[in-house]
Amino acid sequence: MKYLKNKFVVGGIVILVVIIAIVALRSRGGKTALETTKSVTATVTEMVSVTGKVAPFQKADTGFEKGGIVSSIPVKVGDHVYRGQLIASLEDNQTLASLAGAKANLAVAEANLEDSLTDTGIAYVSAKKNLTDAIRSSYSNIRDIILNQTDTFFNNATSANPTININTSTYNVSKNVENQRILVGEALNQWKIDLDSNVFGENVAMQISRVDNYLSTVKTFLSTLSSIVFDVSRSSNLPQSTIDSYLSTINTANVDLSSSLSVITSAENSLDSATPKSTNALKAKVEQAKADVLNYQAQYNKSILTAPFSGIVTRIDPQVGDLVSAGQASFSVIGDELFKVEVNVPETDITRIAIGNKSSITLDAYGDGVVFLASVVLIDPAETIVEGVPTYKITLQFDKKDDRVRSGMTANVDIVTASKSNVVAIPFRAVIDVEGQAFVRIPNSDRKTFKEIPVVIGLKGSSGLVEIVSGLLTDTEVVTFAK
Repeated sequence: MKYLKNKFVVGGIVILVVIIAIVALRSRGGKTALETTKSVTATVTEMVSVTGKVAPFQKADTGFEKGGIVSSIPVKVGDHVYRGQLIASLEDNQTLASLAGAKANLAVAEANLEDSLTDTGIAYVSAKKNLTDAIRSSYSNIRDIILNQTDTFFNNATSANPTININTSTYNVSKNVENQRILVGEALNQWKIDLDSNVFGENVAMQISRVDNYLSTVKTFLSTLSSIVFDVSRSSNLPQSTIDSYLSTINTANVDLSSSLSVITSAENSLDSATPKSTNALKAKVEQAKADVLNYQAQYNKSILTAPFSGIVTRIDPQVGDLVSAGQASFSVIGDELFKVEVNVPETDITRIAIGNKSSITLDAYGDGVVFLASVVLIDPAETIVEGVPTYKITLQFDKKDDRVRSGMTANVDIVTASKSNVVAIPFRAVIDVEGQAFVRIPNSDRKTFKEIPVVIGLKGSSGLVEIVSGLLTDTEVVTFAK
């Protein structure tokens, strides 16, 4: 009886527990724990985050074109050098002496030619004056073409680092035309010095030769710039009014240059017609002497090493007296322009990135609290395989020069690929997908149940927000999580 009594007690306890559980479940029936938030008006920004290395935009490992004994190294590691500045030279006294002799022969040949032209007639004297006037007039016109027309395509055009302000197909195209703008500036400056100092005197042959070199530099520059502008007009998404303005400016520059060249050519032809035929032999000697100077100068140039661009000397291997071989890379220079960051972007993200995209960069050396700004300047068209995965190399340029940025630093890059302001936005976790249709859940008044409404989503931000294009107003409560 005691056993049965205990058995009934245990059974009663079990039944009581079951009843309590059922009552508890029924008391919660239909209730759902909801977590909610409200839609807001916000800026939604899409970004691609990658990691890369800081590098100089320009770096050159260079050496002599021929072998020999190093005679001088006038710079040291860490020195700042300018484009064309002497870095080192080889012993080459024989070529140097030959060059000096060739220059002397040229001076004699030009003097003989000029002597034969002195007082040879009114027509010649008049033609010579007309040529000088034409050269002065053309200088003024061409200077206006550069400063008032072609320089509209550059930032800091007259500085040592002009920057083209329209998109080009590659970084090398940009640097080529920028270097040509530097050469044009140097040519115009020297041309002005020649005119102001009357360095030629009565030596018309030398004047024509120098001016032809200046004109050749200008023509090359304008031809290169014209090709860039025409490429932009064919492939750019710029407004038609902007493209028309570009084309008008470059076409006007070409017409004005052609007019100036025509004036000089006409004056040179008039002078040639007025020149006595007996001077033809002397002219030939001048041309031969010029060729000799160029030949010896080219030979001597192989024994000197100059900076290929403005920058910092980072490596000097030989010492004075050392024997070096032809083509041996013994010196290094990095450019003193803005640094760049090269990153490899996965193929899933590359379609979202475009030239000009802005980005923020943090460097491991300074932590997340120091942010540098940069822009995308180059996207390689061909893939780069990294660990078996196709990627595309992107080059970014820092917006400002900063002495804290150094070559080789690890850079964490956030590229802004799209951004929309003043849009309706909610956390992306508040959106559910039902057979390809996006829905959001709106809580009912009982705060226990909800209803689903369809929405159209837009830009997905990197911060977790998503744009709602339609279907939802600002300040609407939505469910982010339901238990």
